[in-house]
Amino acid sequence: MRNGIEYSTGVLAGQRAGCPFCMARLCARPDAGTRVIVLNDFRAGMTGTVSRVDLDQRFPKTTFLMVADLDETGVEQIVNTEHDLIAPIGAGTPIPIWLPPLSLRDAAELDEIAVRFCDHCSVSGVFVWDRMSYYAVISGCWQRRLPLTPGEMCSVLSAHSMPAEFTAEAQRAFLEGMELLVYTHGRQPIKKKRVRRLLGL
Repeated sequence: MRNGIEYSTGVLAGQRAGCPFCMARLCARPDAGTRVIVLNDFRAGMTGTVSRVDLDQRFPKTTFLMVADLDETGVEQIVNTEHDLIAPIGAGTPIPIWLPPLSLRDAAELDEIAVRFCDHCSVSGVFVWDRMSYYAVISGCWQRRLPLTPGEMCSVLSAHSMPAEFTAEAQRAFLEGMELLVYTHGRQPIKKKRVRRLLGL
């Protein structure tokens, strides 16, 4: 379980839509010798090989050791799948076309924003639009200065369970909210955060 959302509505919908981050949340701890890539936080994009998985009682069962490709010989890094999102390399997992062309770290943060919103709006299996919760989506994207169009934001939310009937309202609110935040605070989204789209892992 990661932050209480491992089997959430948003994560399960994301997995069905091919979201690499949601798939990583639900995958089992990799075996020793597996080539992996870290998808989130400050190590996003780091690749390496799983070196040890059966650690002693000092470590949680969700922990393993990895030898990163760029580290010096003999150095091992601790990875905890409780919060580190890991994907196997070479599995040919395609990157879904709905995922905006952002860095892995930015895309992972956007995924957390989307999952949190969709989970909050899911009430007894029914999606209930919550405009106040959507303000947190807009604010989170603005704070990270993510260069997203309203359509891209809604594509991510739709992949994580937001019904199509809310698309128009979500796009309008996102555009107006971002424009207001930029106007009042003067911090534009950073266009350079858009990168070349990955084809797969």
